[in-house]
Amino acid sequence: MTAQQLLSFLLHHGVDISVVDGSLAIDAPEDFLDDTLVSQIRANKAEMIALLALLDGGEKPYADPSKAEWPSSYTFPASAAQQRMLLMEELAQGQSYYNIPVAYKLTGELNHVALEQAFTQLLAVHDILRTSYKSEEQGYLQVVSAPAPVDIHQQDLTIAQNRPQALSEALGREANHNFDLHSGWPIRVALLKLDENVHVLSINIHHIAADGWSARRLLDCICQSYTASVNNENLSITRDYQYADYVQWQSGWLQSEQYKQSLNYWLETLAGMPQVHSLQADFIRPSMQSVSGIRYEQVLNTSTVELISDRARQLKTTPFVVLQAMFALMLNKYSASDDIVFGTAVANRRPIDFVNTVGLFVNTLVLRHNVDQNLTVNALIEQCKKVSDEAFAHQQIPFDTLVDKINPIRSLGLNPLVQIMLVLQDDASDNFSLGELKTEALAQAQDVAKFDLALHVKVSEHGLSCYWEYNQSLFKAEKIHLMAEHFDQLLNSGLARPEQKLNDVSLIDESSIPNDLELSYFAEPQCIHRLFEAQARQNPDAAAVLAKGENLSYRQLDQRARTLAAVLYSDGVKPLDRIAVCMEKSCDLVVAMMAIFKLGATYVPLDPYYPESRLAHMLQDSEVKVVLTHKGVQLPSDLAELVRLFPVDEPGLFTAELMAKADVDFTFNADDISAPAYIIYTSGSTGKPKGVLVSHKSLFYSLQANGERMHFSRRDSMPTIGSQAFGVSLLEILLPLSFGAAIQIVNKSAVVELDQLLDITNDCSVLHAVPSLMRQWIDALNSTENQGDRYPNLRLLLVGGEAVPEGLLQLVMKSLPGVRLLVLYGMTESAVVCSSYEPSGENMHHNCIGRAHPNSQFFVMNAQGQIQPRGIAGELYIGGASLAHGYVNKPDITAQAFVDHPYKTGEKLYKTGDSVRLLADGNHAFLGRVDHQVSLRGVRIELAEIEHLVAGLDAVRQAVAHVAQLPNGEQTLVLYFSRVNSTKVNNTTVNNTTVNNSVDLSGDIRQYLRGQLPEYMQPSILQCLDVFPLNPNGKVDRKQLPAPVFQHECVEPEGESEVRMLRLWKAILGAEKLGVTDNFFEVGGHSLLATQLANKIRSEFSLSLQLSEFFEAATVRSCAQLIDKKQTQFYARTLISRDGDTSEELLIEEIIL
Repeated sequence: MTAQQLLSFLLHHGVDISVVDGSLAIDAPEDFLDDTLVSQIRANKAEMIALLALLDGGEKPYADPSKAEWPSSYTFPASAAQQRMLLMEELAQGQSYYNIPVAYKLTGELNHVALEQAFTQLLAVHDILRTSYKSEEQGYLQVVSAPAPVDIHQQDLTIAQNRPQALSEALGREANHNFDLHSGWPIRVALLKLDENVHVLSINIHHIAADGWSARRLLDCICQSYTASVNNENLSITRDYQYADYVQWQSGWLQSEQYKQSLNYWLETLAGMPQVHSLQADFIRPSMQSVSGIRYEQVLNTSTVELISDRARQLKTTPFVVLQAMFALMLNKYSASDDIVFGTAVANRRPIDFVNTVGLFVNTLVLRHNVDQNLTVNALIEQCKKVSDEAFAHQQIPFDTLVDKINPIRSLGLNPLVQIMLVLQDDASDNFSLGELKTEALAQAQDVAKFDLALHVKVSEHGLSCYWEYNQSLFKAEKIHLMAEHFDQLLNSGLARPEQKLNDVSLIDESSIPNDLELSYFAEPQCIHRLFEAQARQNPDAAAVLAKGENLSYRQLDQRARTLAAVLYSDGVKPLDRIAVCMEKSCDLVVAMMAIFKLGATYVPLDPYYPESRLAHMLQDSEVKVVLTHKGVQLPSDLAELVRLFPVDEPGLFTAELMAKADVDFTFNADDISAPAYIIYTSGSTGKPKGVLVSHKSLFYSLQANGERMHFSRRDSMPTIGSQAFGVSLLEILLPLSFGAAIQIVNKSAVVELDQLLDITNDCSVLHAVPSLMRQWIDALNSTENQGDRYPNLRLLLVGGEAVPEGLLQLVMKSLPGVRLLVLYGMTESAVVCSSYEPSGENMHHNCIGRAHPNSQFFVMNAQGQIQPRGIAGELYIGGASLAHGYVNKPDITAQAFVDHPYKTGEKLYKTGDSVRLLADGNHAFLGRVDHQVSLRGVRIELAEIEHLVAGLDAVRQAVAHVAQLPNGEQTLVLYFSRVNSTKVNNTTVNNTTVNNSVDLSGDIRQYLRGQLPEYMQPSILQCLDVFPLNPNGKVDRKQLPAPVFQHECVEPEGESEVRMLRLWKAILGAEKLGVTDNFFEVGGHSLLATQLANKIRSEFSLSLQLSEFFEAATVRSCAQLIDKKQTQFYARTLISRDGDTSEELLIEEIIL
C-alpha cells in the first residue's frame, strides 16, 4: 500500500494516528496491528508524517457530514473554492492554467479494453469528474451528468520521424489542454503509441475537480480497476462521499459558531498585513497578470536534510515548520521587511469522513511571521510552529472568504493577499502500477506560475527536493538560482548554530569581500586651486569663464582671484576662515571661489533667492564672518549685524595696479590637502539645513575620477545650470577649471526660459541637467528648426540628481544618437558624484546608478550591517577617498551618518539612506530612499525637515511629507496633515483613510512654508486627514497614504448607459450614494459580486462582457463607455452584413465616426 492508502485504511478502521514530537503516535484496537502492518507503517513513516501534517486540523468540526443518495445526474451550488477558480478561468481569457497533468510510459502488452473500463468505472464512482459548470446570477452551479464511457484520445507517434520530439510536443499540448468547464468534463485522457508494446498514457484533470490528495485516490482507483479487469476479477469500488456532500456540509459549517471564531482569528491575525510582498522583482509588474512560469529544481544534500530533521526533532516540530522558518528568514533578508507573509496549501480534509472524496478541498492558508532580528534561529522556528499550528487549526475558512472580508487592493496584475507560496508536496505520480506493465512516470507539467514565486518541497525516500516555480514576467532565472543558493546557505549556516541571532545569519561568506582601494591610479593629491593654477600657467589665454557681456581667460581669472585673495588677506581674513558667497552666478562668483581657495579659507555658497530665515541660519551655523556679494543682491535687512558684507563688484577692485601689487605681495601658500575646501548645506531632519564639510583631498579625488570617466580635456566647455548652493555646481565649475576647459555661466532666468538656455549653451561640449530639466531641454531641442545645426560640439550629456526615467534615456539616445550619455549618482557627503552609468540601447538597466568611480567604494548592506549578495536590496554605504569630514557643529548626526568601516580599521563609510541592489554586471540599481529622504527635481529633500516645520504650528497635530506619483507619471511633493481638534466636515474616504477637504489651514501652512523653505521644498499638494494609516508598530504606514486628491464628488450619471449602469451597481452593492467615477472595488465590491454584476450587464445590454474587461473598467463611467463602444461596433457590423459586403470591415470605424 502507498502511504495514503495505508493512512486511509488505518483511519477507517478506527485507528487514532497523530504526530507527536516529530514521531508517529498510534492508538489501535487490540491485536489489530500485525507484523505486516507494522512493517508497512515503518516503511512509509516519513510520507505518513508529511500527509498527517497536511491533514492536521485542530478543533472538532461543526457537525458530522451526511452521505446523500445522489441520482445519476443533478445540479448543486459550486463551493467557494470552485467559485474563485471559475472566476480566475474567466479572467484568463481562454487560457487554462489550473491543470493537473500526469503521464506514464507503459511498456508491455496493453489491454485497451481494461484501460477503458478502468476510466469508465472511475467516472461512475466520482461524480465530480462528470461535472460542468453553469453561470447564474447568484453564482455558479455544478451540473453533474449521467455516467458515460471516457473518450480516450489516441495518437500514433510511430510514424513520426523524431519520436522523442513528437512525444514532447504531444505531452505539452495535453498538459496545456484548454478545458471548457461550461460544457465539457474536467478530465482528458490520451494514449500515445510509440511502438507496438510501448505507449504513453496522459491523464489531465482540471484543478476544479481534484487536488493533490485527490490525485492519489484517482490513480489508485485506475490501477485497481485495470488490474482487476486484466485478471478477470470482479472489483467494486465503493461510492464514497461525493463532493456535493462536502459542499452541503460546508454550507452548514459556514453558519456555525466555529466559523465565526475562525474568521475572527484570521481577521485579527492579518489586520494591517502588507498587501504585496517586498521581494524586489527584476521586471516591472505587468498590469495584467501573466502566468508564464518555469521551474528550477534544487536537491538538498544529505547533511542539510539531517540538519533540518535534527532541528525539528529537538524542537518537537515537523521539518516543514523548520523549512517555513528559514524561508521566512530568506524573504526577510531579501526584502528588508520584518512583516513576512506567504501562503501554504493545506489538504483541508476535515472532517476525516472526506479523506477519500475526490474534489477541490485544498485551501490556501496565509502565514504571517514577524521576523525580528533579535530573535534566535530557534526562537523563529518556535514562532513559526505557533503560527503554523494556529493557522492549521483554522484551516477551514475558505481563502476566498478571507479575500472578500479583508478586501485587499484589486488588480489584474497580482494575486490578493499572497503572491508567494511554500508548499509541502507529496507527489501522487510516484506510485502507479497497471498489472504486469512496466510503468515509468514522465515529466509533464504546464509552464505556468500561478503565483509570483512558489517553493514546492517534495518529500521522498531519497530526501528533500526543492522546486522553485517563478513567474518569468517578474523574475530572471539568474535571480531564482541565486535565491536557491542563498536558501541552502541559510539552512546550513542558520541551523548549524541555532542559538545565533537572526541578524548574525548571513547569506554570503563575508571573508571574500574586497576592501582595498587602489589610489595609485591617481596623481599625488593637491589643493584644487593648484590644479587651476597649473592650467593657467600652461594655457593662460584659453577661455576659462564665458558669461553674458564678459569673458575671462585663465590668466585673467587667476589674476582677479589673486587680487581678491590679497585684499581679503589684508582685510584680516585668515586660512580656515569661512567665507560665504551670496550672488547670482557670474564671473565674480568664480573669482570669489578661487580667491577663497587660494587663501586656504572655506567656501560657503549661498543662494540669494533663499528665505531670509534660511540664510540667517546658514550664516550663524557656519560661523561665517564675511559674505562676498554684489551690490544689487537683496539680502536680509539684519544681515549686516551678523556678518561683514563685501561687494566684489566695487569699482576699482580689479585695477591693473591692484592686480600687479597682488602678484608681488600675495605670497601665501595654501597647500594643506586635509583642510576644508567648502561647506554646502543640505536638507536637515531637525527642520534646519545641515552643512557638509569637504576637504581639498576628497574634492581632488572626486574631480580626478570624474574627469577620467568623462574624458575631460581642454577642448571642452560646460555650462553651470545648477544652483550655486548645490553640490553639483562644484562639478560644473571646478571640473572644467581642473582640466583647462571653459565654464559657461547660465543665470537662473535663462534656465527657466528654454529658448535662452538653448542659445546660451549651443556651443558647449558637455551639458549636465537634472531629469526634469533634461526632458524640457530635449523637447525644446526637438521642436526647433534646423535641429541638425544645433549643438555642433556636444559630445557628452550628464543627467542625475534624482532617479532618471528609462523613457528619458531612450528619448535622449534617439534624439542625439552620436552623443555619449552618462547617468550620475552621488551626494554632497561623497564630494558630489561618485558613480556613473552609461546606458545603451541593447541592454539598458532601469534606474541604474552604475559602478563606483575609482575614488570610491560601494557596499550594499542590510539593516544589520551585513553585505547583501548581488540582486538583493540593501542600503548603500560609500567608502573611499572622497568622503566629507562630516556635518558642521553636529557631531551626533555625523556619527550616525559616517560609521566605522566594518572591514578596514580607522576608516569610515557614509550611510546614504539609499536602497540599491548590485546587479550581475557590477552596476547598481537605485530602488528608492530607506529613510524617506528623497530627491525631487534634482534636489535632495529631507522630508522630516518639512514635517518638523509644519508640526510646529499650533493648529497642526501631525504632518507627513511624501512623494507621490500623479496619474500622468510625474512625481510631486505632498504634505498630509491632521488638525488639532479636527472637525469632520466635507470628508472623503480614500483607500480606507478619511480625507478632510477643509482648506482653511492649508493656506496658512503654505504661507508659513514660503517664509521658511526654498521653492523646491514647497509641497505641491496639501491634504488634510482625520487619521493617519498606521502599521503594526504604530508608525505611519506611508504605503497606505491616500492618493493625492483635491476633492471627492459623487458624480451624477450622464446619458442613458451611465444611468442604467449605475442602477445595476446600486442593486448589486446595496448602496444608494454612488457616483459614476467610484471604483467598484473601493466601494465594497469583490470578486463574486463582480461576477454577478458582469452577468447582469450582459443581460441588461445584450452584449458579451468579459470579466477581465470589467476589472479594467471598474467605474460606472468607464464601463458604460466600454458598453457604448461594443454596441456601436456591433451595429456597424450589422449594417455591413446587411449590405452583403463582408469585405468592408474597415467601414466600421467610419460608421462609428
